[in-house]
Amino acid sequence: MPDARPPVTLLPPHHDPAAPSFSRPDHTDRDATLLREMQADLLRVVVRQDLGSGWVRVVDHAALQHPQPLVIVGFRGFRRPDPAPELEAAITLADTDLVARLGRALVAYSCRLLPDDEWINLVVFRGHAAVQAWHRDPQHQDVSTRLAPRYYREIRLHGGILPLGLSGPLTLTHTQYMAFRGPQVWLARRTYPDPAATRAGVETSTEAQAMVRGMPDRSAPEAVRPERTAPNRTW
Repeated sequence: MPDARPPVTLLPPHHDPAAPSFSRPDHTDRDATLLREMQADLLRVVVRQDLGSGWVRVVDHAALQHPQPLVIVGFRGFRRPDPAPELEAAITLADTDLVARLGRALVAYSCRLLPDDEWINLVVFRGHAAVQAWHRDPQHQDVSTRLAPRYYREIRLHGGILPLGLSGPLTLTHTQYMAFRGPQVWLARRTYPDPAATRAGVETSTEAQAMVRGMPDRSAPEAVRPERTAPNRTW
């Protein structure tokens, strides 16, 4: 992978026929629907200790109980066929270490296995400063530049907000696209300048608010995990 950062293509709201098909807006819409479902699953875990769908870890229950603004990152990666076991192990180890190092900047995260045997991940941060610190982390940069191009063909990385906390609507603000093709990397970004909560987001919020009314007061970090371990991709 070349040292110089490749140029970033700014995509219009509609699909650009010259861009790779994985960057189509309808793919982002489906990702957003999944992320909102995972938001609801995360609330169920906080309130009822129900495992829901996928793999969930709550780092700070107190931060999820109150209507304070939170920031989210959604990760959707498409692996190369038959990645080497040592590469898989290296990425999983790096992810686990990075999550531990993020500490209290990280509020919660959830992973879900999709029918195509790929994973989608929702990561909840305290604020934009925490996300920036994550981007600047040397280990995160090493994984992004050295390991990710060998493991993934394509990545959609969504940024968004929970302006009312976990019980409110999840709104995407931008999506970054990465396609790794040999030594060449295609980077693109699509922004949503006037984000408004969709109907799906509002419905999630209504259900979430009903859950929060019965939420116990928890201030200690707690993890809830099913037996199967999922990759906590946070980049």
